[in-house]
Amino acid sequence: MNEVRDRIDGFVGLHEIADRQEFAASFRDAVATLAALVSDSRRPLPLEGLDADALERGLIKADEYGLFDDLGFLSEEAAGAALFELANALPPGDLKRKLGREILTRLHEGSAPVFVGLASLLASGAKRALSGPAIKARVALSLELPHARLPKINSLAFAIATRSDLRREWIIEPSIGALASRRRAARLIECVAAEVAARFVEKDVDALKVLELPDFEQAFERLLADRESLVYRHVAIARGHLSSARPVLAERIREELDITRGITEWRRAAVSLAASLSVRTAEALEEAQRLLQSELLTHDPGIAEAYILGLSRAVDTVPRAVEEILPLAVSRGTIFTGEILATVAQEAADPSPLVPAIQSFMKRIEASLEQTDFDDDGELARHRSMLQELEPSTSPRKSLPQMVHEAVHLYLERSVSEVEEAADRLLNAAEARVALIERADITTQSGRLKLAAALREFDRALLAKDSLRQLLALRSREKESEGERSHDQLIRRLGAHLIRFEEQVDPLDTELPHPSLRVQKLRTLLHIVDGERPVSEGGKLRLDVARTILSRLSLNRIDILHRALAATASRALDGLVRDEVIEISDALVLVGAFIRSADDIDTMAEASMDPALIEALRAYSRLVRTLSELPEGGSGARMAIDRLRELASALPLDSSARVEALRLSLLELIFALENIGRAPSLVELFDVEAGSQGLRELGSALQAFWRLVHGARNRLGYSAKVSTRILDALREFERALEEAAKGEPREIELPKRRAERALQRALPGAVSDAVIVILDRVASLPIDGPARQSASFRPAPPDDAVKLPAWIPPSRILGGFYIIRSIGTGAGGTVFIARRADDRDEKNFTRYALKVPDYRGSAARTLSEAEFMQLFRDEAEALLALPSHPNLARFVTFDVAAKPKPILVMEYIEGPHLERLLESGRLDFDSAMSILDGVAAGLEAMHRAGIGHLDLKPSNIIVRTGDGSPVLVDFGLAGRSVRPGCGTIEYGAPEIWTTATDHSAIAADLYSFGCLTYELLTQETLFSAPNHMGYVAQHISHDGYPTRLAELAADSRFRGIAETIAMMLRQRPADRLTIDEVRRRFERHRAELRGVEYPLRPNLLRSEKDAR
Repeated sequence: MNEVRDRIDGFVGLHEIADRQEFAASFRDAVATLAALVSDSRRPLPLEGLDADALERGLIKADEYGLFDDLGFLSEEAAGAALFELANALPPGDLKRKLGREILTRLHEGSAPVFVGLASLLASGAKRALSGPAIKARVALSLELPHARLPKINSLAFAIATRSDLRREWIIEPSIGALASRRRAARLIECVAAEVAARFVEKDVDALKVLELPDFEQAFERLLADRESLVYRHVAIARGHLSSARPVLAERIREELDITRGITEWRRAAVSLAASLSVRTAEALEEAQRLLQSELLTHDPGIAEAYILGLSRAVDTVPRAVEEILPLAVSRGTIFTGEILATVAQEAADPSPLVPAIQSFMKRIEASLEQTDFDDDGELARHRSMLQELEPSTSPRKSLPQMVHEAVHLYLERSVSEVEEAADRLLNAAEARVALIERADITTQSGRLKLAAALREFDRALLAKDSLRQLLALRSREKESEGERSHDQLIRRLGAHLIRFEEQVDPLDTELPHPSLRVQKLRTLLHIVDGERPVSEGGKLRLDVARTILSRLSLNRIDILHRALAATASRALDGLVRDEVIEISDALVLVGAFIRSADDIDTMAEASMDPALIEALRAYSRLVRTLSELPEGGSGARMAIDRLRELASALPLDSSARVEALRLSLLELIFALENIGRAPSLVELFDVEAGSQGLRELGSALQAFWRLVHGARNRLGYSAKVSTRILDALREFERALEEAAKGEPREIELPKRRAERALQRALPGAVSDAVIVILDRVASLPIDGPARQSASFRPAPPDDAVKLPAWIPPSRILGGFYIIRSIGTGAGGTVFIARRADDRDEKNFTRYALKVPDYRGSAARTLSEAEFMQLFRDEAEALLALPSHPNLARFVTFDVAAKPKPILVMEYIEGPHLERLLESGRLDFDSAMSILDGVAAGLEAMHRAGIGHLDLKPSNIIVRTGDGSPVLVDFGLAGRSVRPGCGTIEYGAPEIWTTATDHSAIAADLYSFGCLTYELLTQETLFSAPNHMGYVAQHISHDGYPTRLAELAADSRFRGIAETIAMMLRQRPADRLTIDEVRRRFERHRAELRGVEYPLRPNLLRSEKDAR
């Protein structure tokens, strides 16, 4: 070692050597020693500590002699390593920059050994050493080469793993990425393990620390659990290599080979056991012999194939052990062991230990071809392809995998330009295979065999690996090369062809001729959608695959296809989420639209590589499974709600706004379902005084949830027939329940079924099913009963657990009032139920309606925020001027200084809104006229004070519990004249929608009261239009007799009251009746029409007779 050190120190004395020949000889001696030291030792910075000034003077002299241009006495790899260490030791200056440029040239233009040697040194120091597509392509290709031919690849992998930035870029993030990325990360882990094992033998036990890094450990386990053998085998090999350094891993391998474990664990453990031959040969050989002769292989012959798959490194490190165990492994494998042998042979630097087994197996395949009458042309093609893969000389042309293998191996010894030429030839051959696939005639055996062979070649050569694309990227800088674009276009073309085929397949077919061919198509399609790059603009191909395959999966009855369909759909969703085309929430909506089987969803979760999507799918599967196994009664409802809550919890908090919106909407739906589920009887379900809202809260939650689902379906291009009538159907069911609660006979089952159908059309299957479970429970409730808590539901949340807007202070106190809960929004504000702050804990004390201004879109159409706030103050002033009246909500106080918003406090009126009564169908003519008279009395009191309500409509009238009297509420727009922002479009006077200035508020109220009167008497709105402008056009185009009122007036029975309504609807405000005139007329009409059938409906026959 001292001799080596002395020769390295010779660099310092170079500048003192006067003789040129002696200088050159000493330089060569020192450089060769440095190169050997770098190659043989893992110790960094071999020139550290040398006199930098003397070193620089000697190297400048060497440069002047042209010695840096004459390094041919060294191998390219050794020269590159020496140059790197010299440049690294030099101080900044011209020579350091010159050597740096030479190193970069060798890095980009050199062969694989040169690149790997330099990259492993760069990765230990420079921050951006492994950036750029060309460098990444070289790393990827180097990982494909036999490790025995590139010993420095392990050092490079170790350097990547120990640098947090490189580890994240090359291992952690790719571990949840596309197939090629995962496979590359897994191969890096395999190389890291080999390096750690070698360092451990050299007593560097600290190297094991890299395995304990939390993110590395997570990636290791994630990739070991990968569903693709293309991925997990490399991590399983890594585990085998580490089994000597970490005995706990050897014990884990043994445990996973226990008969009580499953196929997944058996196969991964078999790979690890094979790989451990390299580090604990004798022990591992004994364990392998016991395994390969055990009963496990009767349960899964694939264990033998997995074992052979793990021998790729052992072939080069312990060839005799491989020769000893291989015959037994091959004898216990299936006919498709040939594929594994071909793979391992390609990866070995010296495959000679495999040759006897390969030759023997080829005879087995040939015998099978001769003796078997194949009824599956896909199987026949697979046998023939195996022969070619095991011995390429048996085919008149090279297969795509063989061409890829040869092109990648060119990178070991040839220049990049020669490698690129091979890549171009390979791309042309791949295009020819796609053209063959597209024109293959599957009605003939010849066509099917060609198709199967071409699909298999393309999949193994271009999709299972991405070597061709990396070869085409060798000279890429920031932009993709033309070859890369052609490669990607070729894959998109094949994907489009395969999905067109799937779209033409009848999913209900139970017969599947040539099943292996169909499975190969699906596997190829899976690898396309699991690709590293978007396969089409905006994810169209992946979306098409996801929709089509999910549809096929939902109807499939052929077992051999089921897992392939589920995996393909899952990987398509993975790719869409990865490329940010869709969200996790969108994926759930799409799955829910098609899949009703928990087993299928579980299979999709197993196949997915996105952790967030896996968790969401598993939660959705649990919901589906629970709903399919529900017991009768309330406990089933409780279980359904609990599973919905798990689904909400499974949606990631750190995701997008859309995912968060769906999560919060789902929580609101759960909250509404729980509130309904607590009701022990229909009477309590509709107990307004106790704060019950019937099904209204559920309706609002469902509508909000449906909007998010509908938006997701639009993004997904899923044109399902969805219902926008959830609320209508739910209200019909609610009316039936409410009437039943009052003891009135009413059919419940029919409206319940209509509500269920609306839910099933509008929402993802399991979510709608969960809601239906609750509706079933509600429909089975007794009419009345003792106030008791349902055993299967949690107690109602206390007041302080109710959800409130985020701006409400934590104390929930506004201007001396304690907020209990929100009861809705009105004209220009949000309304809450409140108590005085001092009475917050007194449940039986007076409650108030507290309103705060809420500037939003409807107000912004015509008002600035400042104008809006002035309206709020005007409302308080108007209320101060109002007289006390039983048909007007009583004003309590107004606090403009309350923080964070001013408040207006009114009497809280217990009872349903008139809008609710209209929907319930419980009114008759006499009660309708009584309500109209009460509303008119309240208006009369306001009008005498010179104030108009200016927003008269059913939702602003509450029918007081107890005496049934109507009470006007929500005076947010009240005033003395019409102004911008007044009214609601269905009821507002023409002047509101035109000039909207200097018109009487009182006259505008009469117009609205006319609209209200017609609606209350007929249970139909007077005006109907598709949009805002349509309503305005109707309001300004009549003079008292809109179409529906004219039809009512045509019936002589209703002519009088229709005329009174018409006189309230005149275009000129001055021509309208006053409210006291209306009340007098209504007394007469009430007497004239007593006993009439309600609601009023014009008799067209009577109208025609009157006309004659």
